[in-house]
Amino acid sequence: MSGGTTAWPAMDLSAVGIGPVSEGLAEPDQMNAFLRVVCDTRAGESYLMWRRYMAIAEMVDLAVGWAADADADREAHRVLEPRTMVAARVQVGLSVGSGGAQAMVDRAEAARDRIPHCGELLRDGVVSVQTFSLLVFETAAVTDRELLALIDLTLAQALRELGAVSNSRAQKTARSVVRRIDPEGARRDREQARAAERVQSFPVGGDMATIAITGSCEDVAQAEAGVEATAAGVCENDPRSVAARRSAAALARLKGVAFTCACGADDCAARLSQEEIDARCARLVVHVVCPGSTLEGGDEPGVLDGYGAIDAGLVRDIVAREDVAVRTLDLAELSKATARAADRYRPTAACEVAVRTLFGQCTWPGCSRQAWRCDLDHVCEYNHADPAAGGATCFCNLNPKCEFHHLIKTFGEGWLDDQVIDAHGVIWTEVSTPEGFTVRSQALNTWLLPDLGLIPCTHGEPLVPGVPVAGEEPMRTSTRLEAKHAYRMRLRAEHRRAAQSSSVNIIAPMFDDDTPPPY
Repeated sequence: MSGGTTAWPAMDLSAVGIGPVSEGLAEPDQMNAFLRVVCDTRAGESYLMWRRYMAIAEMVDLAVGWAADADADREAHRVLEPRTMVAARVQVGLSVGSGGAQAMVDRAEAARDRIPHCGELLRDGVVSVQTFSLLVFETAAVTDRELLALIDLTLAQALRELGAVSNSRAQKTARSVVRRIDPEGARRDREQARAAERVQSFPVGGDMATIAITGSCEDVAQAEAGVEATAAGVCENDPRSVAARRSAAALARLKGVAFTCACGADDCAARLSQEEIDARCARLVVHVVCPGSTLEGGDEPGVLDGYGAIDAGLVRDIVAREDVAVRTLDLAELSKATARAADRYRPTAACEVAVRTLFGQCTWPGCSRQAWRCDLDHVCEYNHADPAAGGATCFCNLNPKCEFHHLIKTFGEGWLDDQVIDAHGVIWTEVSTPEGFTVRSQALNTWLLPDLGLIPCTHGEPLVPGVPVAGEEPMRTSTRLEAKHAYRMRLRAEHRRAAQSSSVNIIAPMFDDDTPPPY
């Protein structure tokens, strides 16, 4: 295409929500209107890419028809087969690389022919362009057409019901669906993938390079945790970013040299002796959760923290390792207690495992930080002075949040989150911006713990702090923090009432010591 002006700038896109935002709106309404434009334009990108894919698929049909009618040399036909020729046309038309053009042809055929229901997710703006490419990747190894059709239908339905759909949530959902419906295919895929184990390096500019190690997901998870445990030993004055420290720690471990703090102080308080590093690494745990039937030979997949669903055979291989300890998670225990008797602020071991497993990652929309590296947050804040007045330590009121999003929830002005259980026992989280733009997300691993939300809670509702009695001297009846928490309780109650009456617009746009933390 030439560099001339297209018709797009002159088009009126108000009908699809991408028109100009009125300056007459109040500033909070303007903020929401601009955010809506951000969401609607991404949905538009998805639809336009779907149209592109449909056009490319039609081009393939034309090229295949021409090839069938042509009396071409067999050898030349194999090299210049129809899809390659369509990719060459796309490459010329879009001025993209040959690999990128071929990938578009592959995704176009997937959107129309292999996984058409997932293709409709792209058409309808449920998933982004990048998310759809991940769905194509996760389903690429399925060869049985009947199973693929079932996977396509099941996955599309699951993503439509998931609420907020990020790349991570979509990919992990796809992985779980594929492993549940086609366990034999998942086993074959794992065996074939072992041939890809390797170490690669490549330049990234600025005299820097990247090293990539491909190995089994559980070994990589353990190695990554070891790198973090090593990097955690620096003192508080180390000037490097977390990413830079992890890079230096990983390279030190690979080279077999000592990892050191970069503060430069003679009295550095870093804990980086080999004994200290070994002690931290010895406490590392890579969490895998699965149904009991899987250990007895069943096909139900398990979940590896940070990775998502893994096939049953891999679960059993992990359990057979000498460095693995197996613990039974009995959900029946949660009907008796969800908080520790000696410290009601802290969940029981069973409650903590259930919550982290259910959500799988940080519950902030778009974040993929794995659950066991997140804080467990009391959604409705726990009241240390009067536990009965605040949020309960219960699976209905706990979810994982990474440190950054936990800080936003705790200290960010106007941010509100909530957690609700619907009539079917499905647990949902909600996050609202200060202007009231609300996003709802279904717990990611509901498929693994479908009955958790049906367990009856034994605690009561959180209480709203009282108000001063008329005629008394005007004084603060609560601290600012207590007032903030009480205000959040009222907002949550209003949101729930509004949601029940369908008068609030909750959307699901497409999108990682014993001292009590400040929540």
